[in-house]
Formats: sequence, C-alpha cells, structure tokens
Amino acid sequence: MEIRWSFPESDYAQRQGLSDSGIETFKGHPIRGLTREICQNSLDALKDTEKPVLIEFQRFHIRRTDFPDVESFNKALALSKETWSYEKSEKTTNFIHKAQKTLNDDSIEFLRISDFNTTGLRGSDQIRGSDWSNLIKSSGSSDKKSDAGGSFGIGKFAPFACSNLRTVFYSTLDDSGLEATQGVARLVSHKVSYDSEQETQGIGYYGDTDKHSPIKSHQSFSSSFIRNESGTDIFISGFVYDKYWKIELINEVLDSFLYAVLQGTLVVKVENTIINSESLPDIMKDYDEKISNKTKAYYKVLTDYAETHWFNEDFNSMGEISLGIRFDNENAVRRVAMIRKPWMKIFDLGSISATIPFTGVLIIKGQKLNEFLRKIENPEHTQWEYKRAPENQLETAELLLKNIRRLLKDKIVSLSKDEGNTQIDIEGAGDFFPFDDKTDSNKTNNEDDFKDKIDYVDLGEVENIKTDPNTNQDISREEKEEMINGGIIEEGEETYLAEHGDGHSSDEHNDGDIPYGVDEDLEGQVKKYINTKSLETKFIAVNKNQGLYRVYVKPETVITEGKISINKMDEQGKRIPVTINKAKMNSNALMVDRNTVLNISGSETSPLFIDIEVNENNYFSAEVKLHAVKK
Repeated sequence: MEIRWSFPESDYAQRQGLSDSGIETFKGHPIRGLTREICQNSLDALKDTEKPVLIEFQRFHIRRTDFPDVESFNKALALSKETWSYEKSEKTTNFIHKAQKTLNDDSIEFLRISDFNTTGLRGSDQIRGSDWSNLIKSSGSSDKKSDAGGSFGIGKFAPFACSNLRTVFYSTLDDSGLEATQGVARLVSHKVSYDSEQETQGIGYYGDTDKHSPIKSHQSFSSSFIRNESGTDIFISGFVYDKYWKIELINEVLDSFLYAVLQGTLVVKVENTIINSESLPDIMKDYDEKISNKTKAYYKVLTDYAETHWFNEDFNSMGEISLGIRFDNENAVRRVAMIRKPWMKIFDLGSISATIPFTGVLIIKGQKLNEFLRKIENPEHTQWEYKRAPENQLETAELLLKNIRRLLKDKIVSLSKDEGNTQIDIEGAGDFFPFDDKTDSNKTNNEDDFKDKIDYVDLGEVENIKTDPNTNQDISREEKEEMINGGIIEEGEETYLAEHGDGHSSDEHNDGDIPYGVDEDLEGQVKKYINTKSLETKFIAVNKNQGLYRVYVKPETVITEGKISINKMDEQGKRIPVTINKAKMNSNALMVDRNTVLNISGSETSPLFIDIEVNENNYFSAEVKLHAVKK
C-alpha cells in the first residue's frame, strides 16, 4: 500500500479546465452555498431522530510540512503552470499562482466541518454504489432517499469553491464502525511529467494508490479534534474567508434552516457560537442588525403563537401541509417561506398581494408531496419548476404548483377580510398628489397626461448593510450581491458603480444606437456613481394598463445630476430591469437610459416626484435605487 497524491492519466481524452461547472455554481456566494449544502446533507444522514444533528464549523491552520504529501502536490501545481503557460487563460494562471502561494506559506488555513448524530459516510469499502463512492468519485449522481434534501449530486462541489487549493479531505467513522480518509483535488489537466505529452484528468486523490482507494482509518488534520462517534468530517484546505464569514454563515443557517433549528432537529456551532432552539432568541437579538427582515418576519410567524393563524390540511391527497399566516403592518414582507423536508426553505413565494401586510410560512410535511416537489426542484434547490417533471406528469406538476399558490392566496385574502385588513392606510400618501383644483381643471385629454387616481400601491423597503468598514457608503445587501455577480465589483471593493453617461451598453454586441431620451451631447462623458440612501421611497401605479407610474423619493442628502434605476422583482427576488419609455418631473421631460432616469436633482426638503411610462401593463413589485454622482 502506497499513500500519496495520485492524478489519473486522461489517455489523451478530454482535458479538464478550471471552469468546473459544479464549482462555478457556488462561486458567487461560496459560504452561503457551503452552509446550505452541508446542513442539508447532514440532516439527510440523521441517525437518531430523538436527537438533533449537530454540525460544527471550526477554523484552524496547519504547518506547511504537515500538509499531506506536500511535495507531490506542489509538483502537480508546477506541472499545471507549465502545461497552461501556453494557453490564454488568465483565470487559470491566477488560480495556480494563488494556489502555489497558499501552499508555500508557513501555515495553511483550514476549515473543519464535522457532523454528529449522523450515520457517517457508509460503504467506504465499496468501489461504487455507496455514500462514500458517490461523494468521492461520482459526478451528477445521487441515490438519496426520496424526501432527502439533495437529488442532483452537485452539493459536493460547494466545499471546493471555498478553497484556494480546490482541495478537500474527507474522513468518516460510519455507524457500522468502518473508517476512511481520502483527499480530493479538483485542479486542471496537466502533464504527467515535464517531458511527457500525456496529461492527467485534472482530478487527484490522496490515499492508497491502488484503485485510488481511501486510507482505512479516520484521520484528523486538527490536533484539537478527535472523533469518538459516527459522523463525517470535511477539511477544506486553503480556506477562503474574510472577517464576515461567520456572520454570513450564521445568516444562511437562519435563512434556510430556521424551522429545523426551532424544531430541534438541527444544532449548528460556528466556532464559539451555538445556534439551537434554546439559544435562538438570543441569537436573533444579538444579530438583529445583521439578520434580514425576511428571516425576522418568518421567526415571528413561527414563534408568535398568539398572532399567527395556523391551518393544517391534506393537500391534494398527497399529504399534510401546515400554513402559518401573520399580519403586521410594520414588518410584513408579503412573502411565504416554502419549506420542505429536511425542513429547509426552498424559496420565498411572492406576488400574492401587494396591499395585505402579511408574512407566511408553508411547511410541506406529507411524504408523497415532498417526493413530488423534490422531482421538480432545480439543482440549486431554490425553486420548483413544473417543466422538470417527467413528460407524462407535466400537467400534474403545473396544476399542483397553481393549486399551492391558489391555496395560499385564498387563505391570506379570506383571513385578511376577517381581520379587517382589506384596506390599508398609507402614511404620508397625501404627500404624493397634492390636490390642486386649478391644475386639475386645466388638464387636457393628452395621452401623456397622468391620471390622479391611484390604482395600486406597492411599498418596498430595502435593507441596508455596511459593505466596507473603510468607506462611508451604504448599499443594500441585494445590490452588492448583484454587482458582484455581474462582475462590476469584487468582494471588498469600493461600492460605487462606474458607468458611461452616453447611454451605451458596455456589452460588446451593442449596436451603438443611443436609446430613447438620451441626449447625444452626453457622448464620451464618464460619471462615477455611488449608491445613496433615501429617507423614504414609494412606487405607485397611476394607470397600470397604460404603464403609468409615479416614483417618490426623499433623498437623505442633496442630490445633483443623480439617477434613479427601477427593477422589477420576481417571486424569488430576482431583478429584471424595467424599460422606461418616458419620464418627467414637474412637466419637464427627463433623460432615460433603459431602466434608469438620468440627471435628477433633489433633497430631503425637495423630494423627487417622477412620472414614468414603462413597458409593463401588469402590477409588479419594484425596487427603486437612488444613485448620486461620486465627487
């Protein structure tokens, strides 16, 4: 038996580059993806239903000389650098450079993730068809039970997205007493040796080189940790983190597994912070400013028994569901958390009512219903999509989702009537349309004039967080994520947008035409914008059939040459830019660029009243963003 790193040859078959689709799935939000996948997998492996699953996240470091077979791994990185030096792949070059730097530091950061009261990874002595082989050597497969959290087998890639070395070590003691340890490195295809044309597959294994088998013992890479009971340990080498990683991890536990924690089926320990049903009230209090409004609203639904209305029924003869609804004029998020086994929130369902101040939680308890919904779930476990159903069940799936939405809407509307919530007094609504007899009497039937009647009001509040302690700019959590995903900024970068003022898209396929409402004199000018806060923001439908809306914004500071952008929010909070055809303020036409109104000015004492015409003829929830020119 020879224990070392081994990278199987590709035999001149397909080359593996750096952009592994599985890992890329989690690159946008690695800590969030890691937390969600780890908690889900551990809950799926629950051993004793009388006890909760305990998951520990503990950061530590090891000396470079203690990294398993460090010289062989270093050689693999050097061969990768040599192999890809002739390729035009800056991404690959940067990764290899960072990996070599990480490996050659005196100490290497690790994150240990350990679960308890689980079965461990069974079947480490089997070549295929076991929990162990599916995790270590399979791709795109999962043999979990029908009501388990995962079903696509991509969750195994989440730890690699958190590693500068793209290397993870697994160690387990299963409930039958079997022990195993093995490392997996997902690098790039590289030469077998400097003078060889043959390349590796890109994936390497640390363990017994015979059949790339695991070491038949449990090994801990942390000197302070010893396993004495069944469970699994994951050691992420070259752990990528910042000083906010704990907060982000705790937030994801609360967002996705709040019900599991409250039910007592999940306990999470993040270094010295313990999240369980007993500590949850203190956690919600201590992290109040860092927890999203949605999480706080769902927590109230699940814990405020006096104010929450609960309904239980057998849905479509497919099993029990529980629906909790709470009305709250101040803190309602107008969403329903959709939760299924293993008590994980899949997504937030919206577009139910824009006027009723409700928050809801739907818990799918029935076995048959859980099985069916799992079949139509996307790989990220963030949506149910009927088109994912087998062809002979498409209509059934579509009808099921429609019936779920109909049930939620009917319950919320009917209960709202009983509660007397059919009409809502909008504080400050009189500020929007001051009554002026002369103005009204002088109006014509010009199609561009806006009607005074308010058909619909959608009020939205954006949670603001501090993104960089070295700056004084506030930006919404969602907006920062959007900019990072879009490649506009990097993590930790200053939170301002650099945009061209000529109205042209930065897309290389832009045909160069200047959009409607943008003056050609702006050609060549460049402005930098920062996101700025408003004391009050409202979005009002004046005539939804004609796409006429009014935007009311009260800036916190004086704004000159600023801009306002508008996005439509779908049920999962995804942003879709709204095309603005025309905009005016005080009867004066404003310049427009796609979803943005340009060159606006206002202040706290001089709020903005902007009338717009958009390419929408249905009610929609809107996000209004205010930007000021960076001085």
